[in-house]
Amino acid sequence: MVEMLNERLKEHPDLKDVFVGNKLAADKGYPGKALIITSASANQKRLSNDDFIQDEIGRVALGRVIDKPSVSVEWIKELAGEGVPDLADPGFYFIEILQKPSQEGARGKFSVTSVFKRQEVFDPPVQKAVLDRVPLENKLRVFAEVGVDRRVLFSPSQFVFDTAANAVVLSETLTAEVLIVEYLEAGATSEHEFRANSENSSAISGVELAFGERSSVGDQQVVFIDTKSCRQFQVHGGQWEMSLELTGFAQDPGVQERLVDYATTWIWRDREEFENNHMIIQGVSIGPDAYDDEVEVAGLKYFTAAITVDLITAWEVHSPYLFEWRELLLYQEGHTGDLTDEEAAEIETSLIPVLDINSVEITLDSRPRIILPGLLTL
Repeated sequence: MVEMLNERLKEHPDLKDVFVGNKLAADKGYPGKALIITSASANQKRLSNDDFIQDEIGRVALGRVIDKPSVSVEWIKELAGEGVPDLADPGFYFIEILQKPSQEGARGKFSVTSVFKRQEVFDPPVQKAVLDRVPLENKLRVFAEVGVDRRVLFSPSQFVFDTAANAVVLSETLTAEVLIVEYLEAGATSEHEFRANSENSSAISGVELAFGERSSVGDQQVVFIDTKSCRQFQVHGGQWEMSLELTGFAQDPGVQERLVDYATTWIWRDREEFENNHMIIQGVSIGPDAYDDEVEVAGLKYFTAAITVDLITAWEVHSPYLFEWRELLLYQEGHTGDLTDEEAAEIETSLIPVLDINSVEITLDSRPRIILPGLLTL
């Protein structure tokens, strides 16, 4: 509310220098005019016995990066409704904190790096398959489709990747089977600003990121966007019925009157804007004849008037459903990931169904196994 009042008062030519805050500190001096939240009271309103509201369903999920705190973003959700941008393409969106907010209300910086899974199909006969996009280094796997949902996974000895031609070259020509190449592609990296205890809905299209107070430089998390819906998180919450008292200070009684009248009118007129920030305005009132009430503050005489705002605000705690991906089995020359020799030999000689990177296993207790692009296992 303080931030919204500050922005609105700056639009008024006579009130753009009004100090707006939740306290008036004597050691910082007193401004000529100010609007201060001087008191607040609240009563809790329960919506259910255990405060459980619902399971949030959507196509996005939040994961941790191993060996990182992964606590900067507390929860995410898929945005919906009129005027909301389309959801970003399915894939992995890695978030890294670049700069922590230096103080309350200040802005920090974070980056978003996207990684996408791609699949390309080549009809026989084929020995050299030129890819449309450039895969991440050593992040591809090659199959021959030999039946419905049955594929043979090529071993590293059966193909090479020609980086100059951006092509997969088989050791032998595939004459009858369809060749399928799956790989990870690095997308763009962008930088964005955030504030503690606030949401960001512009960094990833169609996704709201809720930042808490625990961000740290270098912290990393991953947002996964799927092609199908899954349970994102449990929502527990309730409401607060609140009463706020805002006091308008001014050394000039005319300025004090305009300040209080303008603030009161704007709060009531733009109730919808407050509702968009999860505050439902129930009523606004001004104390009687307060504009001619004089008080002495730090040796200066101020005229004051109190504005009482009755509102309802919601609180929520989001408990994400943690998830983990099955191993990608992404080969590079000389070894087969974290597999033993026996496991690798079995895979190289067996018919296996394709492993889908988009298959997300939702669990409550397991720790996600996520690692940044450039390393082997997700």
